[in-house]
Amino acid sequence: MLQGKVDEAEKHFREALRLHPEYANAHFYLAKILKKKGLLREADLHYREAIRINPEYKQ
Repeated sequence: MLQGKVDEAEKHFREALRLHPEYANAHFYLAKILKKKGLLREADLHYREAIRINPEYKQ
């Protein structure tokens, strides 16, 4: 059941980024989901984008 919620959240974050590519929160939380799924390269890209948009994520 929890995996279904994670998959649903991933879908929503991807849609948010499709509509608003500069949405740092969506990049950050999508990266967390991807990391949990073992998709480390894609997670790293989203973490980096979140930091580029909002450097406070670096802390």
